Amino acid sequence: MAAIPSDEAADVIVRALIELRSVEPVLAAHAVAFGVECAAAAAEYITSGQSVDLVWSGPDSPSVPLRRSAAVLLELIELAKAELVFVSFAAFRIPDALAALQRAVTRGVHIKLILESETDSGGKYRQFGGGFGDELAGTPGVQFYSWPSDRRPTGGLLHAKAVIADGRFALITSANLTEHAINLNIEIGVLIEGGPVPQKLHTHVFSLIDCGIFQALP
Repeated sequence: MAAIPSDEAADVIVRALIELRSVEPVLAAHAVAFGVECAAAAAEYITSGQSVDLVWSGPDSPSVPLRRSAAVLLELIELAKAELVFVSFAAFRIPDALAALQRAVTRGVHIKLILESETDSGGKYRQFGGGFGDELAGTPGVQFYSWPSDRRPTGGLLHAKAVIADGRFALITSANLTEHAINLNIEIGVLIEGGPVPQKLHTHVFSLIDCGIFQALP
């Protein structure tokens, strides 16, 4: 039988076996071993196709190399072949990203932007000039969505920040799609490539669109 990779993994297995023993008092040793082997193989299969990188805005550290937020954002836009989905509280004043989005549209990428609005936020969000909505409104292949005030609890905000490219890449970050957030603030996130997480996030967002939580703007 393969070695268990860590004490934490061993603890999880032991707890599962104890719980199983409470349901089925008599367990054949070979059946338990087979079950653990299958679980380990499944976990290895799932993680083998996935990579996770830390993404950072702010001062560099001499100890740990991190991906820069601005570079990762542009990379995802340029990598996209079919679809880009953005979720953000704010989105404005990133000329390089806007230019990259326009190039993406030219090569046939469909873009969905799910953003907070001044009206639906009850005045807690203020739209500035140079916003993605101003620059991309009416562009074929680009669709904007909002979280209408009548579909949210009182005081709730659309505060998530994520970028999903082709259901294969997901950037989950504290940074808004703004110049300050990706270049000046201290912000942190993770870039996930492959595995089930990007597709799960994609499915969740589209489910919220399908059920009318997120609604397309005219």
